[in-house]
Amino acid sequence: MKDLSTLTRTHKNQLAAEAPFVWFFEFETTDDPPERFRLTNYTSNLNFGTNTAGEPVLYYAAPVEHGSISEESDGSLPTLEIFVGNATLEITTRFEQMAGMIGQPARVQVVSLLELANTAAAIRFDGEIVASAMTPQVITLSIAAYNVYRETIPPFVYAKRHCRWIFGGPECGYVVTGGGFSTCPKTLTACKARGDNEVALGRTRLHPARFGAHPGIPPLGRGA
Repeated sequence: MKDLSTLTRTHKNQLAAEAPFVWFFEFETTDDPPERFRLTNYTSNLNFGTNTAGEPVLYYAAPVEHGSISEESDGSLPTLEIFVGNATLEITTRFEQMAGMIGQPARVQVVSLLELANTAAAIRFDGEIVASAMTPQVITLSIAAYNVYRETIPPFVYAKRHCRWIFGGPECGYVVTGGGFSTCPKTLTACKARGDNEVALGRTRLHPARFGAHPGIPPLGRGA
């Protein structure tokens, strides 16, 4: 585990070796609404980018040593390890209150000092904190890229002509007993026919209002 004096020395060496490139680190807290710690490994505070109100975003100078983005041979997600010095204990206290901020979003950006007015020039790494360790003066964080398998993905394929519901299921709502159809090709024409059948049997007409496709989807290859 690093101490603050070692971290400060390696931070200065790293900053000198990488000049004129600087790093910007952003960590989202667990507060509601969330706040953000914004740090830079530069020797003074820097503005980089703007917020939603168009105001400059300020990053505070701190002794930060970073590793390289690494990917293990087992196919695990790319990770980046960083060390943050905190002589005042303020950041360490906040991290302790939030259980090391495990699982919280993090963003790392690298940009030349000559391109601070151009956020598009930055190399950006978005991820989340997957591990952290703290001493009274140094915080060690491991940041991994987001796991796409944890993202919410739409549960349905949105088709133009083919209904996505199970025929007779709760979303479809068609009653297959009592003189009704027993199968359905899941087209709009078939759905209308089943609605006519509902009326003929004295039932509430649910179809084609329950049709589970989207005829309004434009065909492939046609511009807006």
